[in-house]
Amino acid sequence: SYSTDHTLIRLCWEQRVPVIVMLTREVEGAQVKCGRYWTEGQYGPMDIRLVETEGTPLEDDRRPGLALSGFELRLPGTTESKTQGKHSTTVKRVFEMRHRGYPNEPPRIIVQLQYLEWPDFNVPDDPGDLLGLIKRVDKEVDQARARDQRRAGSSGPAVEERPVLTHCSAGVG
Repeated sequence: SYSTDHTLIRLCWEQRVPVIVMLTREVEGAQVKCGRYWTEGQYGPMDIRLVETEGTPLEDDRRPGLALSGFELRLPGTTESKTQGKHSTTVKRVFEMRHRGYPNEPPRIIVQLQYLEWPDFNVPDDPGDLLGLIKRVDKEVDQARARDQRRAGSSGPAVEERPVLTHCSAGVG
């Protein structure tokens, strides 16, 4: 919802969040699990601009062996399971955040990593994928730190002092 999206965006601005880890799909079964807070637009005094997306969920949803609500679905004529095929388990989105109340503040870059393999009310099938996600998060934090170091005269805390925001749907908790 707008209110939840606005709150998350405001939290990211206030805490200078460099990386968001999303441990849910947007929709699972027939239920919406997460608002699209990365959609370009205005969220109160903040403006969001999507810069890059890789490994989109739409591409991911077309792969053979998609798990839905704990059951594995095989498309007719396929024998490949979801762990055998090469597919992205993570969607990476990069967006830019600006605050209209601080026009001289440079835009903040936030990387969102959406992990697609954590089913609601269950656990991931492959712990290796989850370990891969942790490595990707570490890499993105390192890259954010490097961006900060390149930005001469940057005000505010260094990236290592900034939190990585992690969110999920109710079943992941």
